Amino acid sequence: MVKLVTRGDDAGSCVAANRGVEEAARFGVLRNASVMACGPAFDDAAERLRGIPGLCIGLHLTLNSEWDNVTWGPLTDFPILKDERGVFPQSPIDLPRGDEAIGAMLREAQAQLDRMRKADLAPEYLDEHMGVSSWVVHELREPLVAWAESQGLMTVYHIPHLPGTGSLLERLSEDLTQTYVYVSHPAIDDDGELRQLGNRKFTGEEIALERDTDRKMWCDPVLKQQKNLAFIRYTDTL
Repeated sequence: MVKLVTRGDDAGSCVAANRGVEEAARFGVLRNASVMACGPAFDDAAERLRGIPGLCIGLHLTLNSEWDNVTWGPLTDFPILKDERGVFPQSPIDLPRGDEAIGAMLREAQAQLDRMRKADLAPEYLDEHMGVSSWVVHELREPLVAWAESQGLMTVYHIPHLPGTGSLLERLSEDLTQTYVYVSHPAIDDDGELRQLGNRKFTGEEIALERDTDRKMWCDPVLKQQKNLAFIRYTDTL
């Protein structure tokens, strides 16, 4: 039996993402939803995801704002965390470094967590939008883990990603024997909202196609028919 932590990211970034995560979670295969508390559609995400049976909610710590036309900024008011647009920098590469910056990031993490709890979302785990401490700001990892533990949040760094390439079902055809995580960005592309995303690397049309495909994948009845596969929450790995 392969245990797969199924995760949908970027709830709170836009209503299309919230709808996609909600649909996939209610279908019963997507068991974990990572929420951007600073996202422009956070209130809608909280309303949609609050109380879905069996759904494990996570704080998707967000410190960058990658799109050109849809943006988000810090809940705190630290100028060090903002770029010339007045929001988070587009790439984690552009984040500041040093003790002052790490302190500001931890304060921002607390503000994002507080907003989720105030909305009765009760996050149980912490992950990072675009893997800030894994990719760029490595010195953030240790204090961030300590902060998460102090807040009763599980960290997710120890669970390996599902290996291989191709579709989820193609990857599951391999001889797998342990617990993995599969991360996606489900969203619904039916009103043009997703196509407002985009930057110089990815067009809105490309993003919309990819994320709507993710949503359809999680709602595929074939997944539920996999007898050697268990879809689990992060908290089921404790």
